Amino acid sequence: MNQPMGIAVIGGLISSTFLTLYIVPIIYSLFDRETRFGKNSPRRARRETAKQPVTNPVSETETVTVTETVTETVTVREFK
Repeated sequence: MNQPMGIAVIGGLISSTFLTLYIVPIIYSLFDRETRFGKNSPRRARRETAKQPVTNPVSETETVTVTETVTETVTVREFK
Protein backbone atom coordinates (compact mmCIF):
# COMPACT_ATOMS: atom_id res chain seq x y z
CA MET A 1 0.00 0.00 0.00
CA ASN A 2 2.89 2.39 0.69
CA GLN A 3 5.02 1.12 -2.20
CA PRO A 4 3.56 3.39 -4.93
CA MET A 5 3.99 6.46 -2.74
CA GLY A 6 7.59 5.47 -1.96
CA ILE A 7 8.35 4.99 -5.65
CA ALA A 8 6.87 8.41 -6.43
CA VAL A 9 8.87 10.11 -3.64
CA ILE A 10 12.18 8.49 -4.60
CA GLY A 11 11.54 9.15 -8.29
CA GLY A 12 10.79 12.79 -7.53
CA LEU A 13 13.98 13.16 -5.49
CA ILE A 14 16.10 11.61 -8.23
CA SER A 15 14.52 13.65 -11.03
CA SER A 16 14.70 16.94 -9.09
CA THR A 17 18.36 16.29 -8.22
CA PHE A 18 19.15 15.54 -11.86
CA LEU A 19 17.36 18.68 -13.02
CA THR A 20 19.04 20.88 -10.40
CA LEU A 21 22.59 19.60 -10.85
CA TYR A 22 22.72 19.01 -14.60
CA ILE A 23 19.91 20.46 -16.68
CA VAL A 24 19.55 23.91 -15.06
CA PRO A 25 23.30 24.78 -15.31
CA ILE A 26 23.36 23.62 -18.94
CA ILE A 27 20.34 25.76 -19.84
CA TYR A 28 21.84 28.72 -17.94
CA SER A 29 25.16 28.42 -19.76
CA LEU A 30 23.34 28.40 -23.10
CA PHE A 31 21.69 31.74 -22.34
CA ASP A 32 24.64 33.40 -20.59
CA ARG A 33 27.04 34.87 -23.15
CA GLU A 34 30.05 35.06 -20.84
CA THR A 35 29.74 31.42 -19.87
CA ARG A 36 29.03 30.29 -23.41
CA PHE A 37 32.05 31.99 -24.93
CA GLY A 38 34.33 31.28 -21.98
CA LYS A 39 35.33 34.86 -21.19
CA ASN A 40 35.44 34.23 -17.43
CA SER A 41 36.28 30.56 -17.42
CA PRO A 42 39.16 29.43 -15.19
CA ARG A 43 40.78 27.51 -18.06
CA ARG A 44 40.91 30.61 -20.26
CA ALA A 45 42.26 32.72 -17.40
CA ARG A 46 45.06 30.21 -16.83
CA ARG A 47 45.95 30.26 -20.53
CA GLU A 48 46.07 34.07 -20.63
CA THR A 49 48.19 34.36 -17.49
CA ALA A 50 50.56 31.70 -18.81
CA LYS A 51 51.21 33.84 -21.90
CA GLN A 52 52.20 36.90 -19.86
CA PRO A 53 55.88 37.14 -18.92
CA VAL A 54 56.77 37.25 -15.25
CA THR A 55 58.48 40.56 -14.61
CA ASN A 56 59.28 40.60 -10.90
CA PRO A 57 57.17 38.31 -8.76
CA VAL A 58 58.58 39.66 -5.47
CA SER A 59 58.68 43.42 -5.72
CA GLU A 60 58.52 44.45 -2.08
CA THR A 61 57.66 43.10 1.31
CA GLU A 62 54.77 44.52 3.29
CA THR A 63 54.15 43.93 6.96
CA VAL A 64 50.57 44.04 8.18
CA THR A 65 49.65 44.13 11.84
CA VAL A 66 46.12 43.17 12.76
CA THR A 67 44.78 44.02 16.17
CA GLU A 68 41.34 42.78 17.04
CA THR A 69 39.47 43.02 20.30
CA VAL A 70 36.67 40.59 20.94
CA THR A 71 34.25 41.24 23.75
CA GLU A 72 31.74 38.53 24.50
CA THR A 73 29.13 38.40 27.21
CA VAL A 74 27.82 35.03 28.26
CA THR A 75 24.81 34.63 30.48
CA VAL A 76 24.33 31.31 32.23
CA ARG A 77 21.02 30.54 33.88
CA GLU A 78 20.39 27.51 36.00
CA PHE A 79 16.88 26.15 36.33
CA LYS A 80 15.90 24.08 39.34
